[in-house]
Amino acid sequence: MGSAALYHLAKAKFKVLGLDKFGPGHKKGSSHGDTRIIRKAYHEHPSYVPLLKESTRLWRELEGETGQPLLHNTGCLSIGDACKPARDAAVKHGLDHVLLSGREVNRQYLGYNLPDDMPALYEAGAGILESEKCIAAHCEVAKSAGTELRWEDGMTAWKADGSGVQVTTTKGGTYLASRLVLCCGAWIGEVVPQLKTVCIPERQVVAWFDTQDDPRFAFGAFPVCMMIDGGPSRSCYAFPNFRKSGDDYGWSRGVKAEA
Repeated sequence: MGSAALYHLAKAKFKVLGLDKFGPGHKKGSSHGDTRIIRKAYHEHPSYVPLLKESTRLWRELEGETGQPLLHNTGCLSIGDACKPARDAAVKHGLDHVLLSGREVNRQYLGYNLPDDMPALYEAGAGILESEKCIAAHCEVAKSAGTELRWEDGMTAWKADGSGVQVTTTKGGTYLASRLVLCCGAWIGEVVPQLKTVCIPERQVVAWFDTQDDPRFAFGAFPVCMMIDGGPSRSCYAFPNFRKSGDDYGWSRGVKAEA
């Protein structure tokens, strides 16, 4: 959120200062590591779909500006209790999709082993974003447009008055601006106390499984998935083996699953 805000404000010709309490590509936020899913058939609510269509357009625009591939189509399976609301979103917004049984999923995508009667929705236009590369690309374009980036200099306090906003930082800096954009992630409750009981961080348990380069889990053979089985607290999502030889994000090679 922070790097994207920098990018869009810089492109809109604003004079921008970016502050981060950590360094670039740190592991304290929610975007580190290899990949994140991007999909349009959102089971959470159909109102997300227009945002996701615009988001996809903007990712492709960023790829064009930087010459870097960032969004990769793998297809996405919305499985179990995620299938019907995903279908509702797809139908409402005219998204291409296919309904499959668990048996059909297992036959087409050999890395899956679902119960035969478990429903799934396949969305071909979904895929993965290289999350750390996305952050770096946003910062790169913002910096080339004149944005100043200050790492390891977090905000300690802020206050607004009729003339603007004053910000102080851990390195003793004091900055005045007409506007302040807060992209604090899990720390937003500390920065805006009114949100402390509303914005509550949730732990995401992440596991990497060594596939021994098994072709069933290769990129292009294993769609990402969102699976709910028995309620929102029983959900997980998974990615193919996307790692290329020589890549190193500090994680083990293999398929990633999160719950």
